[in-house]
Amino acid sequence: MNAGFLSRFFPIASLRREPFVHFLLLGALIFGVQALLERQGDARRQVVPGAGELVHLRAQYASLWGREPDAGAMEQLVKDWAREEVLYREAVARGLDRDDVIVRRRLVQKMDFLATADARNPSDAEVEAYYLGHQGAYDGGSDISFTQRFFRHAADAHAALALVKGGQAVAGEPFMLPGASVATSRSAIARDFGEAFAAAVAAAPAGAWTGPVKSAFGWHLVRIEARHATDLARFAAVRERVRADLVNQRLDAAREASYQRLLQHYRVADAGQLAP
Repeated sequence: MNAGFLSRFFPIASLRREPFVHFLLLGALIFGVQALLERQGDARRQVVPGAGELVHLRAQYASLWGREPDAGAMEQLVKDWAREEVLYREAVARGLDRDDVIVRRRLVQKMDFLATADARNPSDAEVEAYYLGHQGAYDGGSDISFTQRFFRHAADAHAALALVKGGQAVAGEPFMLPGASVATSRSAIARDFGEAFAAAVAAAPAGAWTGPVKSAFGWHLVRIEARHATDLARFAAVRERVRADLVNQRLDAAREASYQRLLQHYRVADAGQLAP
């Protein structure tokens, strides 16, 4: 059977020009696409827990009740999971997750959690090294023995400083705190005299009168008698606080590094260019 014989009884060329044939082909195409979409839609509407969900449900039940779920309990767990999954899918389909501050913040928290999942727990040696590098935040790096003279007015303190530098003894004015403090931590100094006074004492040179140094009460002349290096006995008392601070520092660094990587794929408008 040759092509001429077929064309005699089946005029293909002429059929191509028939509108009715075009209509049939278009209908078949639409029917095929619709069937494909329906199959895909049916697949999307299947609510079947995967292996991971089943493991999670079993572990959650065992953690709560202290035993593995039996068949009845497992059936109820799957039903509860399916209900939650159906409601979640419908909520997302209706856009209920958009413009919701709580959902937005929860998703941001999850992104931060993913960013910090690999932040490892510091070793004891790393915690100790962090402490030694940040002793100022944990009562300072040394205890201080110092002598101070109190004056209510700055002008009187300046005049007294000139006298002591000339070799004269100056008693200062009566003051409720002792004139000499021995091996006192920075936090204790700040508690008694104020943070500004403690900072000035920590920075003052040893063996010479300096000032006037302002406290919460007035003005002081101060002479550092000695600095006593702290030992790791104090570290033992603050070890867990130091560990928590180091972990938090690592988590912050991990979150920021992750954000900076993501930010490379976005263009953020300059606030100065935005209309009020």
